[in-house]
Amino acid sequence: MYITKISLFDPLIAIAVALIIIKASIGLIKRSYEDLTDSSLSEDEQKCIKEIVLQYKDKIMNMHNLKTRRAGPEVFIEFHIAVDGSMSVHDAHALIDDIEDTLMNRFQRAVVTVHLESCEKNCDTCTAQCHNNLFRPSG
Repeated sequence: MYITKISLFDPLIAIAVALIIIKASIGLIKRSYEDLTDSSLSEDEQKCIKEIVLQYKDKIMNMHNLKTRRAGPEVFIEFHIAVDGSMSVHDAHALIDDIEDTLMNRFQRAVVTVHLESCEKNCDTCTAQCHNNLFRPSG
């Protein structure tokens, strides 16, 4: 008001500044809430995980029970894979290490847990649907 001599100018500027502060506060509250609560990864991120694992389809019979969550900056990825029952422990461990490394390179600050299962190729009793459906839904 001192410069412009318009009495309405000072309150309008104060309201504009207050609105800017409120908008910034809402953004901070939303980000803080998301950091404090766990939420699963987006559909696109889960699809990316499946695509990464699909790169190893020549060694994996099945992937299932994918569970993901984000807790602050940390990402947690967990799933099961079934491999040929005749695969050696050494080879299976190396496969899991490769999958985990690839996922951790893609998802920064990720904690990846892969549960290994043996597929004996007894499709009459197996519900894994080996090679017919690499990714069955969780259940």
